[in-house]
Amino acid sequence: MPQQLSIFDQNESPSQVASRKSHIANRQFICLDIEATGLNPENEKVIEIALVKFDDNKIIDTYQTLINPERDVPEEITHLTGIKSEDLYKAPKIGEVKNKIKEFIGDLPVVGHFIEFDINFLNYHGFNFNNIQLDTYELAKIILPSEESYNLEVLGHKFHITHENAHRALDDVLACIELLKILQEQIRDIADNVWPQINHILKKGQCVWAEEFLFWQNKSLQSSDNDFQTFFPNQKTTTKQQATESDVLDIECQALNKNFIGNQPVIFQPSYYLDIDKFIILLKQEVLSPLETIFCLKMILVIDKFQKSYSPDNPDLISKKIVKLFNEEKNLWQTVSHDFYSLLQTKFWRQTQKNLAIMITHEFLYELIKANPVNFNKMKSLRICNPDLFIKHLLSNVNQSIYLNNLLATGKNSANLNNNLTILFGLLGIFYEKLFGTEKSEQEIIPKQLNDISWQQIKKMIENFKKIYSLPLKITTLLDLILNIDFDNYVFTLNKTEKSEVFLKFYPKNFPQKISLLNNYFSEIETHNEFPLSLSENCYIQHFLDTKININDKDKKTEKNQIFLSDIEQILSIINNQNDTDYIFISSSERNSNNLYTLLFDQIDKENTAILAQQVNGSIGKIQELWAQNTSSNRILILKYENLHSFLFKHNEKLKAHVVLIIYNLPFDYMKNPVNKISSAKFKNTFLEFAIPRVTLEIKNIINSFSKIQNRETQTFCLDRRIQNYNNALIENLSTMSDIIL
Repeated sequence: MPQQLSIFDQNESPSQVASRKSHIANRQFICLDIEATGLNPENEKVIEIALVKFDDNKIIDTYQTLINPERDVPEEITHLTGIKSEDLYKAPKIGEVKNKIKEFIGDLPVVGHFIEFDINFLNYHGFNFNNIQLDTYELAKIILPSEESYNLEVLGHKFHITHENAHRALDDVLACIELLKILQEQIRDIADNVWPQINHILKKGQCVWAEEFLFWQNKSLQSSDNDFQTFFPNQKTTTKQQATESDVLDIECQALNKNFIGNQPVIFQPSYYLDIDKFIILLKQEVLSPLETIFCLKMILVIDKFQKSYSPDNPDLISKKIVKLFNEEKNLWQTVSHDFYSLLQTKFWRQTQKNLAIMITHEFLYELIKANPVNFNKMKSLRICNPDLFIKHLLSNVNQSIYLNNLLATGKNSANLNNNLTILFGLLGIFYEKLFGTEKSEQEIIPKQLNDISWQQIKKMIENFKKIYSLPLKITTLLDLILNIDFDNYVFTLNKTEKSEVFLKFYPKNFPQKISLLNNYFSEIETHNEFPLSLSENCYIQHFLDTKININDKDKKTEKNQIFLSDIEQILSIINNQNDTDYIFISSSERNSNNLYTLLFDQIDKENTAILAQQVNGSIGKIQELWAQNTSSNRILILKYENLHSFLFKHNEKLKAHVVLIIYNLPFDYMKNPVNKISSAKFKNTFLEFAIPRVTLEIKNIINSFSKIQNRETQTFCLDRRIQNYNNALIENLSTMSDIIL
């Protein structure tokens, strides 16, 4: 996206000022949307374009046309848009309407939902637009900071926007204009006491929507003074808490996996909560980057909403639960969130200690183990629910990850430093490819590999950073870890994701001993499962956890269910011949989900059956909303194992009369993964004593969640034939809960 000018920019040329002011005075915009044969402009073509010129009061002009892509339209695009190849044979080619489109748009600001995609696509095909781009997706993320999804269809449904033909260009444009009007109304409704904070942020930062905020606010507020102390709540206590060995609070603590929380009141890890003091430090910086500007605007609106329900008698904290964070925003959140020291000084925590029983998340325990705080009072007891999931994610949460491309620097030299961090990230990618080629996975690094010249260049660049820049403590600490890798105490890995992000991880070799740190904070510790364990599952948990922790699943009884061993052909036959049914496929990876989606899409009756897959059709939030809105006779949903629990909790009442759960593939761990190599080192037979119990416990968890569906006919199938292998070890473990029907 081209660099956008701020209304506060003092370095604009006279012509730039005149041009910008004329657009503000005229308040005319172009809303644009295209449909294409795919997402990649290098390989795909435009098949439809729609443009609407409008101002604050009315639509001025409209232009819409189909485009002949000179190639066939893929079936999935026809299914999505309704546009068929034969519809386009007589349509003009893109070059034939290029001048008309450019003339229609002129130099007006261009509005759209994910407008960067549309502009980049057209520019790749020769349009060379350099207009101001106003993305309603970005504005919605600021104004509506708590939404699960910012998809145009989902927001349209929320605000009752007429949008009958989603994924047709003109309908999308008209829906986008309606959404913009609604967001403008939300800006006008911002409370007077919030505007000084917004103006403070806009003066320091960069935001393409700055003009819109200033246009709609009460003009008398533009010069009002900002007062941090009166706007932000004081959430800290006046006295410091000191823990002593003799202090044991009479509190029973229960730890839950985050996917099993539901509506229960629970205390999350410290980094889940916003530390107001740290956020104010961010606001007081001399300059705010574009990312920081958007983040601060979003958080100010979240804080204002929170303030309206805040009570000193029942103190609470602002948490990630009430704000939707994206990508780099999550890293920025870490810089303004609580740690154990600050959390334990809050009124919220003091109020919590008055309870006789509290619930916490597994992540709370992970951060407790990592931080080992001295000011944490010992509690009476701890009950770890879902101990298998607690173990499964333990090492991943006590490790140290370094995302060089996501490190954020602030201050006068931040732009230069961030550019150099980007170069460093590139060098890390070169180093990865030298060692491991183009394979995208997590790879363990051994000492001799660090003699490579590429690694020496990385070290030299880091050393120069430390000499030239005054670095934040967080960045300094991470860079020191890279310079002084301790192979005796850590396993060091290099990771390359499907999105080609490269990052480093440090795993402590002594992490099993770290579990014993929990004994410093709880007098008694036990585990609890909702389902009976097999002997090998029990041994796995007992062997992995400290021996002082009691395994509690005695007298646990459950009605056995049936898992039918099947194949994809039989499932497809059921789907195409049975109506009023929800089919939920469970997959262990994004790659498997993609393959399954392609397989099903080609063979189902799309007139009667809708199909949605995690990542293929969007994030988990988006597809859950689209699924709930869909009225097809049959619905297929492809999810990862970890998302089934929260999905069923949220949508239990919206399920159809028949619900079928299909285990597409068993959740075996990749045993060469360093996490599993370290975790399994203490087991004599890694496969039978470590890998097998982890698989069956994961399956039991999803079966347990599925069994709670009420007033529906349910069936469970497994398509992975490996369930019969390994001397029936899997079937034997599952037999305490399920009968496998071969």
